[in-house]
Amino acid sequence: MQPVVTRTRNVLNAYRKAKVKKVVVISSTCAVLLNPNWPKGKAMDEKCWTDLEFCKAIKQSYFVAKTIAEAEALEYAQGGELNIVTVCPSIISGPMPQSTMNTSSLYLLKFLRGFYSLLQTTFAPFVSTFGQQKCNHRAYQNGSESAANGIRAFVDVRDAAEAILLLYENREAEGRYICSSHEIGTQDLVQKHKSFYPNSNYPKS
Repeated sequence: MQPVVTRTRNVLNAYRKAKVKKVVVISSTCAVLLNPNWPKGKAMDEKCWTDLEFCKAIKQSYFVAKTIAEAEALEYAQGGELNIVTVCPSIISGPMPQSTMNTSSLYLLKFLRGFYSLLQTTFAPFVSTFGQQKCNHRAYQNGSESAANGIRAFVDVRDAAEAILLLYENREAEGRYICSSHEIGTQDLVQKHKSFYPNSNYPKS
């Protein structure tokens, strides 16, 4: 993961040389949620970090990269030459200005195409709310999580953009911030999709 560190530092060095006053780094709740050692029943907040060794063990390189990049940015800020704040949005949904698929949109597309088995593999680790931890390593290993018991956290892209601007403009903002506004059960999400696209394939359970 050295390239992740190098790229992060290169970008931040460029900002510093350009005499940028403040940077808001967009991280992800992927850097928060995958921590099997977090106290059971305790709300996951900005103090919770995804466990790198755990992610490496289950081969979740995306989580590892996001976590390392955010940690590197916050460490860079300790040098005092650049004011850096990080924001960790959950699954971002809403209008897309581009024609290509991003990670969050791809997640929703999987439902529309009925690829729920892939969704289990990719997203089962963070079927959690920020009020109650539900990360289950065993369920992840055997893919036993059903569509009925998953909870997904979302934030509208316009709300995420507003949060980023707020952090940029607020002089007192520091450290990291979770950005998430809605939680929905997997089955409810499927039903919502059916109301818009009734002829698509969906998970049966």
